[in-house]
Amino acid sequence: MNIKQLMALKAIMATGTTKSAASHLGLSQSGVSRLLTQLESELNLELFERRKGRLIVKPESRNLLVNALQSLNQLERLYDEADDIKKGSLQKQVIKLAVPYTFTSFIIPKLVTQILDHYPNVLVELITGSYSFIEQCVESGKAGLGFTRVYNNPRFEYTPVASGTSLCIMPREHPLSRHHTITAELLNGLPLILLGKKSASRKDIDAFFMENKIKPQVIVEAHSVDVACSLVANNLGISIVNSVLLKGGDYSSIVSKPIIDLPRYQYGLITHVGSELNDFESELYAKVGDWMRHLLN
Repeated sequence: MNIKQLMALKAIMATGTTKSAASHLGLSQSGVSRLLTQLESELNLELFERRKGRLIVKPESRNLLVNALQSLNQLERLYDEADDIKKGSLQKQVIKLAVPYTFTSFIIPKLVTQILDHYPNVLVELITGSYSFIEQCVESGKAGLGFTRVYNNPRFEYTPVASGTSLCIMPREHPLSRHHTITAELLNGLPLILLGKKSASRKDIDAFFMENKIKPQVIVEAHSVDVACSLVANNLGISIVNSVLLKGGDYSSIVSKPIIDLPRYQYGLITHVGSELNDFESELYAKVGDWMRHLLN
């Protein structure tokens, strides 16, 4: 598999025909067809269905092709960096940060502003996703630094940043807004918007209801605090989120109240235990920790 084959593959996926792909790449149609044939022969796999003159990705090949395009993007970036070095124009150092999607609307713009103000020659690459995705990115090297919930994991080095309590969020006019704290009994029978069942906090929430012998009335399962807050703001129900993540956005149309008997969580920045940081990375990561600590506390 080589970069020419991958470029032909990308063009075919984008245009649907070898003729259009050839026009896009400035090659002959036979040349593009030959590159595709070579690639399928190397993989011993037919990647496309021929349907009414168009090439349609086979469902079983989709993940493979997505990974192939990711490899092409990485190769193209290497070639771009090599060209910059030859031209003497490579000046920026890339910092790859993996953060929760919830932080992108409020916390991350402030953090990136701090980074660029102090390090103007840095290029910031942001990766967003769930905690498990963030940890995968840090472990694989796709991100150098990640923000996640702190727990005992020997694969990572942790820098504590913030700790938070569980909060019940609701529209401002909701009847529960009159209470100072929220108990399980107060939530009985109310429509709930909860985080997905695979999240660590959801397991604690489910245990909280079981201990109080209450079956929660879950109407929506959201996979980010930002989505849960948006649904609550639109009067679809109430939710339970962590105070640290709630600081990730501007949610002026909702109110929050502490919940009794749910655990406190610790959050921090992680690096892979096997990674060797240079002096610049060590300094910058320490600064990022300080800035996030200030933004979240």
